[in-house]
Amino acid sequence: MTRGPRITRRTGLALLAAGPLATLAGPKAIAGDDLPPFPEQDVRLLRPGEAAYEQFQPVYNRRTERRPRWRAMCLTPDGLRRLVDGARDARIPFAIRSGGHSFEGLSQSDILSIDVRPLNRISVDPATRSMTVGAGVSLGDVYRAAASAGLCFPAGSCPAVGLAGHIHGGGFGLLSRPLGLASDALLGAELVDASGQMRKVTADTEADLFWALQGGGGGTYGAATAFTLKLFPSPPIFTLVQTFVLDPAAAARFIDAWQRWIASLPVEVATILTIRTVGANRISIRLAGQVFGENPAMLSAALANLAGMSGQSITPQIRGGSFMEAVNRFSGGWNYESKFSKGKSDFVMSPMPQAGIDTLLRGLTSLPPNDLVLILDAYGGAIRKRHSNETAFAHREALYSIQYYTSWFDPARTPARLAGLRSVYDAMRPFMPGFAYVNYCDLDLKDWRRAYWADNAPRLAQVKARVDPTNLFHHAQSITPSGAPT
Repeated sequence: MTRGPRITRRTGLALLAAGPLATLAGPKAIAGDDLPPFPEQDVRLLRPGEAAYEQFQPVYNRRTERRPRWRAMCLTPDGLRRLVDGARDARIPFAIRSGGHSFEGLSQSDILSIDVRPLNRISVDPATRSMTVGAGVSLGDVYRAAASAGLCFPAGSCPAVGLAGHIHGGGFGLLSRPLGLASDALLGAELVDASGQMRKVTADTEADLFWALQGGGGGTYGAATAFTLKLFPSPPIFTLVQTFVLDPAAAARFIDAWQRWIASLPVEVATILTIRTVGANRISIRLAGQVFGENPAMLSAALANLAGMSGQSITPQIRGGSFMEAVNRFSGGWNYESKFSKGKSDFVMSPMPQAGIDTLLRGLTSLPPNDLVLILDAYGGAIRKRHSNETAFAHREALYSIQYYTSWFDPARTPARLAGLRSVYDAMRPFMPGFAYVNYCDLDLKDWRRAYWADNAPRLAQVKARVDPTNLFHHAQSITPSGAPT
């Protein structure tokens, strides 16, 4: 993991250096068999068996793990540019990795993995409430640096996730209702394009490309070296958690009440339901959330409404604190976890009918306890302040999302876990509009372009044709240039 940021009071700069990356200094960079030599200050090529290679090998999803022939650690932006040039000229397929959390391993390659994690410098300007970060930073790196300046940033709950992929997919988190998606806070990006040129992208300089970077998917339009982000004042944040263990009928009533309740929630309130089985016909529902800013009366009134609608006593544990304290309460830990997993997702645009809720719970209770978890994230609020075509993220009108998620450590359980997940997901198709969150990528999707980007997909293909007409940057679910075979 990375060390925390250091703030220098004289300059106002927050500098973050990843501890393990120090091992990359020392031996000279060497050329791959088909790659040109690279300056040692720019690139370090690692091969299987080397200690540093193994150190940077772990990925979030072991089910889709690959071991590339070369892992190229980008020590400088110019190193990334040289690697793109070298791979293009030698016709070597590659993938660009930052956090390594792609559910389907789309940031991995069997041949060349271009790893940008050494590009991890952070500078914070408290006066303008902005931050410039290298493309290799994690969400946790950003949170620590922002908090050290008394500010915050809206993004996901897992600190180990890489910022680059997260922001390119939209970037939902517990501050999205009051502040918007992570991609809504993007002010600019620097990237290496398909011709090996460095491009500075803002809404003013390259409006179409900037639009695409705000939710159009990672690994598609170029290789980012840095981002400039908008930060926000950080008031007190109150977190709430309560777990209910209910029979299926009571669980169905609670889910229905929650989905109707969130439609009128104050924008400051974020809420998530986590649903799993814990025994025969016993369903655990964890109500979690947070309130951005100190307003006890508003929170009390909101919870009283949910109690009246659900018939349950709503008495959650409520704790006040700072932005970082809220991050820590919902992070699940800061260690990089590596396990087998599979995820799917839906966007729910209006309250699900009773038959849909019954189908969902019937499928869940048909599986062994804890085999599948359902995570329902409330959307709305500031997410809806922009139209669905204002950025590439197309699902701003969603009421909430459903993540269907399963994880395990024994590879022998893979077939059963995948079959169980797919059975529940398939049963829900009559009740869902067919949209999905690109950051929960899913190779089972047939019409994934529509699922991820809806009516924004054609414009994304036009942007791709302009900035990468030969489709140099690609993976199994990246946008292809307009006019090219799909």
